[in-house]
Amino acid sequence: MRELLMIPGPVEIAEDVLREFSGQPSVHYGPEWTNIYKTAQKMLNKLLRNTGLTFIMPGSGSLAVEAICATFCRDRRLLVASNGWFGDRVYAICSSYNDEAKKLGLPTVIPADPNIISRELKNQKFDALFMVHVETTTATLNPLKEIGAVAKEQNVDFFVDGVSSVGIEEIDMDNWGIGALAAASQKGLECLPGLGIVAVSQRLLERARNRKGYWFTNLGVWLEYYDKWNDWHPFPVTVPTNTIKSLKRSLQNILDIHGTEARTKMFENTVQVLRNELSELGVKPLGSFSDQCNGLTACNTEGDYRPSKLIRYLLSKHGIRVAGTLGTISESVFRIGHMSSVQCSRESVTRTIAGIDDFLKNQVRKL
Repeated sequence: MRELLMIPGPVEIAEDVLREFSGQPSVHYGPEWTNIYKTAQKMLNKLLRNTGLTFIMPGSGSLAVEAICATFCRDRRLLVASNGWFGDRVYAICSSYNDEAKKLGLPTVIPADPNIISRELKNQKFDALFMVHVETTTATLNPLKEIGAVAKEQNVDFFVDGVSSVGIEEIDMDNWGIGALAAASQKGLECLPGLGIVAVSQRLLERARNRKGYWFTNLGVWLEYYDKWNDWHPFPVTVPTNTIKSLKRSLQNILDIHGTEARTKMFENTVQVLRNELSELGVKPLGSFSDQCNGLTACNTEGDYRPSKLIRYLLSKHGIRVAGTLGTISESVFRIGHMSSVQCSRESVTRTIAGIDDFLKNQVRKL
C-alpha cells in the first residue's frame, strides 16, 4: 500500500506535476528557459493579485521569510505579531537582522485581533509589521485583510508569511496593502519542496533595488539580475529547473484548469466533510474549527491518548501519515493536512477518517 501523505506539507501532488520533474534537468539559461521562468512568475502574481514582481528562489519558505527581513526589515522599527510557533520563528529570523524588532505575543488558537495590533502600532510608532497568515502549528487563520487595513491606516509596511496559505486562502496583495509575502512550493502550490517564493509589491520594488548589504537574501541582487539579464538569465544563481517546471504545471492546473472559484469550493467542501466526520467520531478541535484555516485541521486529544500513538498506528496499519505539532501543545494535538487536490479527494478523506475510526475503536475505546 502506497503511503498517503495527509500532513500540512509536503503534500500529495498530481501525476502531471510529477512528470514535469522527471528526466534530465533542463538548462537554466537562454530564451526558452527564461520564458518558462517568467511564465511561472506571472502566474504567481495573478494568484496573489500582485502587480509587482515575484521571485522564485532555491530554498524553503523560511528562506523566503529571511529574504524579506534582509531586504526590508533591517534598521527599522519592526513589530512581529505572533500567535504561535511559526510567528515566533518569524521574530527569530527578523531579530537576527534587526536589534529593534519587537514581538507582540498574542493568544494562541484564536485569530489575531486587529484592534490589539492597531493599539501596539500607535503606541510604539513602528515602521513595519510582519505576521503569519496561517499559524500552521494550530491551523489558526489570521484575518489578513483586516490587519492589512490597520497597517495602511498606521502607515506601516506590511509583510506576510504566507507559506501555509498561498494557493488555499484568498490573498489580494494590491488591495490589502501587503508589501511583501513569503511562500513555498510544497504546500498549497501543490509542488515538490525546494522553492522559496517572495512576492514584492510594485510600491516596494524601488526600495529593494537600492538596498545594499548581504547577497543571496538581498532581493536587490535578484532584481538587478532580473533587470540586466532579463532575456536569458533573470536570477543570480542556478535555479532547480525541473522543480520550477513542476510549479508552472501546478499553477496552470490551479488557475486555468480548475479555476480559483472551483478550488475555493473544493477546500470548503473538504473542510465541511472532514470536520463533520471527525466530530461524529468524537474528535475535538484545537480551539474552534471555525477559527481554523482551509488547508489543515488541528485536533485536540484532550489527554485521552498521545498523538504519537495515533500517528504510528495510522502509518503502520493504514499507510496514512498525519502530523503532530510543535511547541507546548505537542503532547495533545495532531493535524491533518488537506492542502492539495489529491489530499482533498473524497478517497483520501474517507481513507483517513476510516483509519482514525479504527484507531479509536481498537486502541482507545476498547481499553
